Amino acid sequence: MTKVTIKDVAREAGVSISTVSNALNDVDVVNAETKGRVLDAAKRLKYIPNLNGKNLKIRKTKTIGFYTQSIEGFYYGMVADAISKACEMRGYELVIHVTVDKKRVIRSILGHNEDGVIIIYEDLDNELYDSIKEYGIPVVFLEREICSEKISSVSFDSYGAGKVAARCLIDAGRKRIGYVRGVVGSYDDDERFRGFIDEIRNSDAVYDKSADIIGWFEERKSYNVVTEYLRNTPDDKYVDAFFAANDTSAIGCINAIMDFGLNVPEDISVVGCDGIDLTKFVKPVVTTVKNPIDDQGRTAVELLIDLIDEVGLGMSVKLPVKLERGESV
Repeated sequence: MTKVTIKDVAREAGVSISTVSNALNDVDVVNAETKGRVLDAAKRLKYIPNLNGKNLKIRKTKTIGFYTQSIEGFYYGMVADAISKACEMRGYELVIHVTVDKKRVIRSILGHNEDGVIIIYEDLDNELYDSIKEYGIPVVFLEREICSEKISSVSFDSYGAGKVAARCLIDAGRKRIGYVRGVVGSYDDDERFRGFIDEIRNSDAVYDKSADIIGWFEERKSYNVVTEYLRNTPDDKYVDAFFAANDTSAIGCINAIMDFGLNVPEDISVVGCDGIDLTKFVKPVVTTVKNPIDDQGRTAVELLIDLIDEVGLGMSVKLPVKLERGESV
């Protein structure tokens, strides 16, 4: 098969070669409509720039991009801070992009404004992943277990976290346990739930499906759905414990239980997940499965720079979790 050249892209898009070059390198002289047409043409033709060539090496920007669809919640702030500090230690500048528009992410990444990128998206789709893999861009994904020659990933042991949380509640004598979900279909929520269920199946406790509620990883929404559950459930049918998919959900769950006139942990125990600092400053202190968030940020930067410098191939790293006991169990 004949290799597609920049001339082919220019012909397909109906523009000059210099315009293609400027569009692919995100030079400001190209308007948005023309740039979009060029990028679409490059994608259709499967044009692959010489990303390993000398010119690219000379043009290193010493910049890393961090792409996310949200910065709400303590986790995002903590991991962004860890990434930023690691970048500074290695002499790189960090640029944070917050958008739900994956086409915009693809256009930005293909513009080569940054030497490499770190990405966390709850609903990562094939188009984004395939585009990045096709063009050989150095990338580290967070909360995914994927890798290729130029792609690494760093995730927590979310399955293990679910097992640890369930075992904590089972060992405390809890018999009927509910689950406050995060974002349904997200990798970490699915894995935490899978580990949670597997551990319960190996015990004399039961998972109460009537207490399977969606908190969207948010404190206020978790508070509302737990309050609704308590209001609509007979007293003798309450679960005696909840596993919340993250710590902010656990805090919302605890506040809902206590505002309803029940006690934590005497009436209902609660375990969270992540180990954010806030869990230590609420009452009762939240028992949580701690994820090493700082380690995730540092590891992501180290793996990415290895890919940028071509001193290693992509790999998938899974970080261990541990129970951090508080007062909510």
